[in-house]
Amino acid sequence: MFKKLSNELTRTVKSAELGGLAKEVAEAGIDALLDQDGFVKDLPLVGSVVALAKVGASARDRLLAKKILRFLESLSDIDEKERAEMLEKLEQSEGFRGQVGERLLEILDGLSIDRQPEMVAKTFAAFARGRISDLELKRLVVAIERTPPHELTGARAYAETPEDARIEAGRSDPMMLLALQATGLVATSGGYDGGVFHPTPLLEKFLELDLDR
Repeated sequence: MFKKLSNELTRTVKSAELGGLAKEVAEAGIDALLDQDGFVKDLPLVGSVVALAKVGASARDRLLAKKILRFLESLSDIDEKERAEMLEKLEQSEGFRGQVGERLLEILDGLSIDRQPEMVAKTFAAFARGRISDLELKRLVVAIERTPPHELTGARAYAETPEDARIEAGRSDPMMLLALQATGLVATSGGYDGGVFHPTPLLEKFLELDLDR
């Protein structure tokens, strides 16, 4: 089932019909798409995902199915040619070579259902459009995977805080800064009082791509 699903995922990503799937998701809703009887389940693009939600009827399988559909819906914003070129570039990338579908599934399976599938899709879309490098793609995906979405809500405001006011700003939510530091989005300069947390180039790229919105 996993191999079939990974193959279907890569075919779907580069398919001209991805826009149709996104329209079905938008109109019917993901839960309805997974549950309702009728023609939707017979579409090649969603058949394997719907089957995943049914096999074993486990909560994890159903969550993965939802994350796949949300990822694909968000990825449909880029055109077919760019998506195909993205897959070609991933095939040349260490860590993805020869196993693009498997790696995408692995990434999606590890995400929180709360906003993260869309954030990862936007990251891959930026890679497809040449806005980020292969290394930036991997680092951003790891940061998204490992940072709880609620800890990202204050990242933009902190990054825009004047440097001489960051120590005081950091005291209002030190746990957020520690969470961002753990994934490379901020770094500390050290110092007697623990130093000031500075936005890293990775956080700057994260905000440039509007991944927090």
